[in-house]
Amino acid sequence: VNNNYEAPASDYLSEISSLDSFTNNENTSDYLHIDKQNAEEILHDIKLLDMKKSQDHDKGKAGKMNRRTSMYWSLSERERMTKNTSYSFVPMIEMVSLGKGGISIETSAIGRIQFGIPPETIKDSMLLGLSVPRFYIVPVDRFCRQMGHALGINLAEFEFPAYFNFFVGKKSCMLITDNVEAEKNIRRVFNETLYGPDMFRNGTSHNPEDFAPSYPKDAIPDLAKELQFFRKLPGSEEEFELNDLIEFSTFTQNAESQKIDDQPFGVPPREGEESSESKETELKYSFSDVITTGEVCVLYPPDGEDIGSNGKLKPRVEIFKMPGGTEYIVHDIDENNNIIGLAVLDGLLKVPDCQKIDGFNESPTNTGLIAPSDFVPPQFGLTVLGNSHGFDAKGSTSGYVLWINGRGIMIDPPPYSLATLKNEGINSSLIIGIILTHCHADHDAGAFQKILEGRQIVFIATPTIYKSFITKYSALSGLPEALLRYSHRHRPAIIGKPFKLHGATLYFSYSLHSIPCVSFVVKWKDKSMAFTGDTLLHPPSIEKMENLGILSKSRADALRDFALQPCDLLFHEAGVPPLHTPLEELMKLPEEIKSRLYVVHTASLPEGCGLKSAPIGISKTLRLCNHEESSANQGDAWFRLNLLASVPFIENLNFSDTMELLESAHVEYFKKGEIVVPCSSRNDLLCVIWEGICSEKLSSNEAVRDEKSFPSGAFWNSGSWSGPLDLQPGIELSGESANAKTHDIIAISEFGVKAVLIEMSELYRILKTGSIQYNNYAKLSRGSKMNLTSKQIGDMSSMHVNEINKLHIPELLQFNSTMKKFSHVQRRHFACLNEGLKYFSPNEKLWRRGGAVTNAYLIVSGTVSFTYMRRDGYSNKRASNYSFHENSSRRSSVDSGSSQMALNAKQACKELSNKQPSSKRNDMEFDKLERRLRSRADKALEPVICNTVYENEVEVSFRSNQDSKSCDSNNSCVDYMNNQMLEQLFIKKCDTQGLILSRGHFLGDISKMMGSRIHENVEGTRSSSFASSERTSSGQLSLHDDISHSSSVSAGRDGCVVVVFPSTTLVPYLDKNPCVLFSLHATQVLI
Repeated sequence: VNNNYEAPASDYLSEISSLDSFTNNENTSDYLHIDKQNAEEILHDIKLLDMKKSQDHDKGKAGKMNRRTSMYWSLSERERMTKNTSYSFVPMIEMVSLGKGGISIETSAIGRIQFGIPPETIKDSMLLGLSVPRFYIVPVDRFCRQMGHALGINLAEFEFPAYFNFFVGKKSCMLITDNVEAEKNIRRVFNETLYGPDMFRNGTSHNPEDFAPSYPKDAIPDLAKELQFFRKLPGSEEEFELNDLIEFSTFTQNAESQKIDDQPFGVPPREGEESSESKETELKYSFSDVITTGEVCVLYPPDGEDIGSNGKLKPRVEIFKMPGGTEYIVHDIDENNNIIGLAVLDGLLKVPDCQKIDGFNESPTNTGLIAPSDFVPPQFGLTVLGNSHGFDAKGSTSGYVLWINGRGIMIDPPPYSLATLKNEGINSSLIIGIILTHCHADHDAGAFQKILEGRQIVFIATPTIYKSFITKYSALSGLPEALLRYSHRHRPAIIGKPFKLHGATLYFSYSLHSIPCVSFVVKWKDKSMAFTGDTLLHPPSIEKMENLGILSKSRADALRDFALQPCDLLFHEAGVPPLHTPLEELMKLPEEIKSRLYVVHTASLPEGCGLKSAPIGISKTLRLCNHEESSANQGDAWFRLNLLASVPFIENLNFSDTMELLESAHVEYFKKGEIVVPCSSRNDLLCVIWEGICSEKLSSNEAVRDEKSFPSGAFWNSGSWSGPLDLQPGIELSGESANAKTHDIIAISEFGVKAVLIEMSELYRILKTGSIQYNNYAKLSRGSKMNLTSKQIGDMSSMHVNEINKLHIPELLQFNSTMKKFSHVQRRHFACLNEGLKYFSPNEKLWRRGGAVTNAYLIVSGTVSFTYMRRDGYSNKRASNYSFHENSSRRSSVDSGSSQMALNAKQACKELSNKQPSSKRNDMEFDKLERRLRSRADKALEPVICNTVYENEVEVSFRSNQDSKSCDSNNSCVDYMNNQMLEQLFIKKCDTQGLILSRGHFLGDISKMMGSRIHENVEGTRSSSFASSERTSSGQLSLHDDISHSSSVSAGRDGCVVVVFPSTTLVPYLDKNPCVLFSLHATQVLI
């Protein structure tokens, strides 16, 4: 029947998702038979439908195509074929991959266009000598959700491209967005960062929550007046508008734009008109595919005119977003309407893992190990991560790590701060909090990354600034505000109230800036530092604002006196007024102040100015105390507990067991060269490094080498630990490493090493009685039947029994594209959350639509498919009837569900004309996803070769006798694209019927599972309306009452075996791992 279809009838087949199973292919096993009569009836209906569609086109009433597309279809078939052939000879535009992510191309019509806008992206163009683009394509996914260094990176950071184009280029910036809702979200963000919170634009002078009741009333700033002052351009009384800085254009498929509707598409040059240097390029899409299935955005030169004075079309660029945003096709078109340049942009924007803060020497490694370093965190000091501004191509934006009693608090961290610190030998567990001064992109870009990494941290900001941060990143990421608040602990910084933090005291005040911004002083013992934040310390401007009644006398005096207050170190910003302090004002300060002042937020200082830039780097950390001045002692329970909490299973202990653990642990000091853990005790002693660094040395060596180079082998920095493999999942640091039996662990830092030690016999006793997770871990031995009975195993096929016999859950997690990127500890904890194996017989439901969300599953063997529940209650069994036997053969009999299947397919034909215009696009991408998942399911039955590093950490690879190439599971780009498509299907509540899931796939309605938990734990959201999360029409996730499943999932033809993860254990785990929650949220499947 398939072979009888005539174009364009076949074009509509992809719109009927039920029909792709009728493919008559001898080599295909994933099909369903129907009898010939039903097939012919279906074909007849399709032809009638095609005839109706053709009539609609002739009348100009087609809902799916505008008049431009109709012009194309009015051409003869020969003319269309000629254009498709000529299309492959259009010269390809050179694509420049940018260092921080994104692609830049140069067009003759409008200049540079860039796809993707990661933080500090304009610096890439500057360094490469390229013009900073005016046009930017905003990715469909505006945030990176991949586990790794780039998790949480904003891929639509439009602030500085807009500022550069406006203030430097004297023009606006153009953003090309996926849809109108994306534009609304970006406008919402820009309003917040450009003008400040809504309350101050509506006349409210200040937020009472920001100030202590005892704070002097006349010293409270009138933020409404101050922010309004900065909204006026120098020398003008008019306020600039958002549209002065940024414009929008969206992709459209209908005749919504007159310019698009009345003009033809750009076309390939006619045969013979191609350049003599033109070479044929193999393209994924034909010209017909691009203009009929892609959504289009047309960009004109700056004058905005589409017709020139000579009556010809102006040069322009047409950008086509292909179905699902998988690719963007760019046409560079001349005045003769010829396509003179072509670019194909991958819709998946990958941020390179090797990112670092500008100014640091090496790129972060991807080994998962902390780099060797002799850095010892100071008891009170500061590490400068960056001292420049957003327009400096060679410098990083200003940010710091404030060290208090050996623990770090990040201040306005630049992007990739954590990866850079890790590469410098600093364990991320040492960073316990963030201070955010304000919500401009050059100050908050790295904060979102940190709150998603590892355990929950403390987030310090005034209530106003904190609300702006949540508002901004909720709009950008599409995540509900309640979920963002849930990922960390907010401690409000109150003006006029001392803030106690880890043995230090902080004093906050509002600086003078275009949006709410804080300055603060931090005191520890008799030492102190002061940070101005972004501020305008310009006496003439302050006096002018005071005379205009914008500043009270108390407020003006406080601003003028901030830099004059006594402190040991002063970090003062400088830049271009009116938003920043002129450098000349700092040069006028008394010499005594300049001697302790470090300039930040500026690219360079003129010679002879008497000022110095803040030194960047770990090695240049500023210390205000001697190493011996530690306020923490060996009786300090907080430090010991904080260190021990990083070790698997310990943080899950109850109060009494935790107290017993603290009583068993003891702190010891070791001088340089002393043995911390002898090789004979590597498995008998848990050793957590508090301060200093350790390495391995052959036990036969008596002296420590004095060379500056470190000994070879593993290294332990502050926050890392050594012990048996079950408590140290990183084998190279454990008692099972290759050197463990022959090498001692020795102290090699100059100041020696301080460590927390505990005998494993004591720790095992505590864990066995107090940790459910540890006892679960003991059951994870390879081949364990877990909770399956002999009868259940006897009822299974040999395929399932074989998989169960060789099952090792940590190994199985390596088959999952997201979970294999978990840290060693995260993966160890996650594996222990299971409550055993469960077998589902063929077609048995794993969960049912409307049922309670109680479990998540990891597939061990067999297949699982989504089953669409129709309104009449009929559950289509199409997917569950697929056969995935290794030697599958064509079925000779008619399937029992075929007749019902045929009726459903015929009904789909009748309903097709009522579908939304985008249905064809969605179905095309759905078909691709379905084929990839089927291919994976087939490969899941082939022999698997595991290159075993150790039984707990394996490097999994597929090897097929028929195909030596890597399969999709080894292709991270394909995995990421599959995951993104599944997420979009879930968000849009699309029919996922027919998707086949196999070994290593994770299934779980995590957003609904976590919904009520978020409601219970987030302050300020205690409303009965909060229960689970789902996207609104604007594309933003919201919380609502429905916490039941919205789909049904069934076992495949041969049934399936899964690992069960109950919500009772999974939810507490996600509580403590925001990065995992962020990766699992808003989807039901992870490939």
